[in-house]
Amino acid sequence: MTSRSRSNTRFAAALGAAFGSLLTSGCDRDAPGPEEAPRPLPVAVAPVATSSATGVTNATASAVTTDAAALKRGYGAVDMRFQACVKRSENTLTGQECPAGTVIYGPYVGVPPEAEVEVTFDIKPSATIEVFGDLVAEMGQRFIAALNPQTIPAGEERRLGYRVRVDAGATAIESRIGFRGAGPFNFQVRNYTVTVR
Repeated sequence: MTSRSRSNTRFAAALGAAFGSLLTSGCDRDAPGPEEAPRPLPVAVAPVATSSATGVTNATASAVTTDAAALKRGYGAVDMRFQACVKRSENTLTGQECPAGTVIYGPYVGVPPEAEVEVTFDIKPSATIEVFGDLVAEMGQRFIAALNPQTIPAGEERRLGYRVRVDAGATAIESRIGFRGAGPFNFQVRNYTVTVR
């Protein structure tokens, strides 16, 4: 290993630690409860051009893994983050008295260029609700795709989802699910998956 490679490795480790603390300090949710394990640091993709709109630079993106094979995998409920009103049990996320807005989000992972991302989940509300979902990157600064808002009747379970090709790749990709209307909302989300192919 050359001295430049060792220097790059140390830089990547330091950047990963700093980026991870930035992500956790920027979340608007409570600290993980005893039922939630700490999440791994997000994996970014390189190279990414500097963008004044997102603030992402080549140096930031190239400092972390670029192994496309490692980035292509599935993520489930265990990889997601959620508001305090949501509890996880196995592959089910149960919301009790949740406010309107985004309540489930994650997994904050990198997506290689020319990858396909598929998001699917089953939802069953206790009262009629309007569900929305989207896929964003770079902490919500880059919009990628969205699910058309869906009205789900009380007690009905419905599978929702969408698939999108991400030509340029992305860092810290995040799938979000939320609700519109007069809350609070009670629901179950099962089989929530984000698959990167």
